[in-house]
Amino acid sequence: MNLKLINLAVATSTHSELNQQHASILIVDDIIVTGYNHYGCGKNSLTVHAEEDAINNYIKLCRKKYYDDAFIRRRLRKALLITIRVKGGGIKCSAPCSNCIELIKKYGIRQIIYSDMDENSNTFYIKKKSRDLSNRESSGSRWIRKKRALLFR
Repeated sequence: MNLKLINLAVATSTHSELNQQHASILIVDDIIVTGYNHYGCGKNSLTVHAEEDAINNYIKLCRKKYYDDAFIRRRLRKALLITIRVKGGGIKCSAPCSNCIELIKKYGIRQIIYSDMDENSNTFYIKKKSRDLSNRESSGSRWIRKKRALLFR
């Protein structure tokens, strides 16, 4: 993956005011759109995830050019979505949650790149998912499984 895209994602994640600073980059043909996690309408509202923000920003951009929904969906099928989480200056595990996976499937995005952690060696690497996202376990359920394993020792 291009180092410029990683640096762009890290720079975009600094706009987030949340503890977990996520950033997403959506690349469709020659258009690069960024998104980050933030509060929807004030600090007491729900948060907008980085993947959702990037997809919404792309749709807004296309609607300004008067593209119809069918054209937008056809282009999103060819898109590449990159998601990164930054904490303490380093890149951490950023697997999309189950809601974001559903949104990504809804729009037909087939390629996702995200950072993940190898627990045995404590090294981070980039994972690429394509086409079949239905069997992937969300990061939230992995966290719950780890917590249960610690409780029942």
